Amino acid sequence: MYRKIGAEFKARVARAVLVEIAGLPLYNEVYMDRDDRWIIKHFDRLVSRYSGEYVAVVKEQVIAHGVSPRVVEQKARSRYPHQIPSLLLVPREKDLTCVLLIRR
Repeated sequence: MYRKIGAEFKARVARAVLVEIAGLPLYNEVYMDRDDRWIIKHFDRLVSRYSGEYVAVVKEQVIAHGVSPRVVEQKARSRYPHQIPSLLLVPREKDLTCVLLIRR
């Protein structure tokens, strides 16, 4: 099971890199699944509620969260064994402030 998730994650990263190299927007909806689009749409809420934690999203809802990515993934897999969750480390607000300042 873990190798399957690793392979899918590598494929998503590879697609994102190819999109970036081609000069297309990184968050092109063609390359994103339903849960990825939900994460972007509700990112502010995720930051305010789960700052500094890992979250697992399946079927457009947070189904597990915590400080350990393995534990969060295990919880998500136990609830939805036939789905691959979108796992995300939600940044803290102060981390986002630094990113925004650097991008200027």
